Amino acid sequence: MKRIAIIAASAILMTSCKDNPEENSEVKEYTESKKAEWMLGKWENFSEDGIMTETWIRENDSVMTGNAVVVVELDTVFHEVVTLAEKNGGLTYNVTVKGEKPVSFGLTSSVNNRLVFENPKHDFPNKIAYRRVTPDSLVAVISGMREGEHIFQEFPMKKTE
Repeated sequence: MKRIAIIAASAILMTSCKDNPEENSEVKEYTESKKAEWMLGKWENFSEDGIMTETWIRENDSVMTGNAVVVVELDTVFHEVVTLAEKNGGLTYNVTVKGEKPVSFGLTSSVNNRLVFENPKHDFPNKIAYRRVTPDSLVAVISGMREGEHIFQEFPMKKTE
């Protein structure tokens, strides 16, 4: 009987001395990803050229996904999917347009509600910027060199959701 009690006591001691993974696990903070949280939601731009909609959702602590669509009359003339992901302390803007290879832009600046992503090796655009104007409005700007000329396009948007 003493032997059973010693074995049981040993088993209890060994299991109670094990590390509790919940106590020792580090909670990872995604500080770069948090800088873009103001982009979450549905944004629209109505112009003579058509309706541009950009919808951003949070996938998890480190990833946001954006869908950008341009509709002219009833035709979708442009669609891209963007993944905004934090990895190894950096924030990357990954763009995929159907039928093309994904292109990545790294965060180069995040000051005063403005995020700037750049890829100097990409033809056009090689810079993408988002600027929060008010809680319900932002301006997206794409820019770069095309045929020796600096080009930029602005897309002011209002939040609808």
